Amino acid sequence: MIGTKLTFVTLAALAGMASATAMAQGVSPEVVAQRSFSRADTNQDGKLDLAEVTAMVAAWNAPPPATGPAPSAEQRAQGWINRNDADKNGSIDLAEMITTMRARAAKAKGN
Repeated sequence: MIGTKLTFVTLAALAGMASATAMAQGVSPEVVAQRSFSRADTNQDGKLDLAEVTAMVAAWNAPPPATGPAPSAEQRAQGWINRNDADKNGSIDLAEMITTMRARAAKAKGN
């Protein structure tokens, strides 16, 4: 169980690092989304559930917002899903991940 959890978190960390590095190198948001999604979708069911997104958020190791008590990685993951889950089914599919990465790239460019 511990090995599985470590692998899950390691894959999620790689997805986060890969997306930031790839976009900085000019790789399209669509390619970044596909790579990140496939690394994070550890059960290969075609969607990112709360556990998979929680592992990604924990691996990003970014500080939580500075207002109020610090939310857990799971609370932050649920917030990320809520913001990016266009069809409101409780998970993120590849199309939603592409939309998210496009928005992230546009924001980074100042658009």
